[in-house]
Amino acid sequence: MSEVIWHDLESGGYGVDLPVWRELAQSPVLDVGCGTGRVALDLAAAGFDVVAVDVVSAFVDELRERARRAGVAVEAIVADARTLDLERDFESILVPQSSLQLIPERADALAALSRHLRPGGTFAVAITEDCAPYEGIIAEPDRVEVGGRRYESQPVALRDRGSALQIERIRWIIEPDGERTADADITVIEKLTVDALTEELTPLGLRLERSFSLADTEHYVGATVAVYRS
Repeated sequence: MSEVIWHDLESGGYGVDLPVWRELAQSPVLDVGCGTGRVALDLAAAGFDVVAVDVVSAFVDELRERARRAGVAVEAIVADARTLDLERDFESILVPQSSLQLIPERADALAALSRHLRPGGTFAVAITEDCAPYEGIIAEPDRVEVGGRRYESQPVALRDRGSALQIERIRWIIEPDGERTADADITVIEKLTVDALTEELTPLGLRLERSFSLADTEHYVGATVAVYRS
């Protein structure tokens, strides 16, 4: 359960991109790195035929339950994008919120995903191209209360590690009696640009159609959305 709480607290509140994915989606659509269903549930509610995949089983279980409660149809599957083999293809494949940059062996994932795209289909990816490194607290922590416990996630540093960016957070759990425990969390995002991604996708038969920016928000770094066509 804690995996789901931290994921939602740190990623689930983002919504600037939802109209973008609705605009780009065509059924059937594959949501890659779906998490607990932030994008998949929105697309399903808008009437799209959605398949959603994530490597974390707790996220997929939560997505299934949320879809059931919302009365929408989402086929949620535990799967690794690097070895994906769903034995079907899709009109659009969407990879929101820099999920592609979290996947080791990205080339394997791109090859597997491209095999699931129909001729003429859309492959759209959100990537973080550039962030200024920082150290020290720069924002109020994200907070939520679940079952009487308070959960707080405080970003404390963004470090440049050469080929990757390292996001460091302190995660606090505050019990009803006030007892506090803290753990450090590190997320590593591989550096990627639209030009580099295009070089990787061109041999797979995908051509860049357009790219555009999503602005920063108070709690989230902006992104670039790159749209490819097979």
